[in-house]
Amino acid sequence: MILSARKKVIKIRHKVGQSDVDAFLSEVRLAIADGRCMIDTRKFKNKRTIAALGLLPEDILDEISDLTYEDYIYGPEPDERPKHKGEDVWFFKKKVDWFMIYIKLEFQLIQGTNTYQKLVVMSFHEDNI
Repeated sequence: MILSARKKVIKIRHKVGQSDVDAFLSEVRLAIADGRCMIDTRKFKNKRTIAALGLLPEDILDEISDLTYEDYIYGPEPDERPKHKGEDVWFFKKKVDWFMIYIKLEFQLIQGTNTYQKLVVMSFHEDNI
């Protein structure tokens, strides 16, 4: 982080190259194809946007499958939530119909008999900026 002259904190966002983003998106597509994904619809912003666009879960996953490097904004950023330490969050923006959609994705490790990584769509809502 950097402090500006007015003592306002400006967060520096981590960005990676196209090959890293493409590799992440390949893993995203594989998780979707394998059914290892979950869309967080608990957030009001997500619910409102999904309803306004009339999207079904498979429509959302189609939009995420179509993400490209051009949609990438930044990441990976470490997830600071205590239960998700060590997991990375990736950020994208994409035009869907008339909305600019803010998309936040993370792979979460699911422990159990068969430990695996699940793709979690943490945010899929109209961009605030």
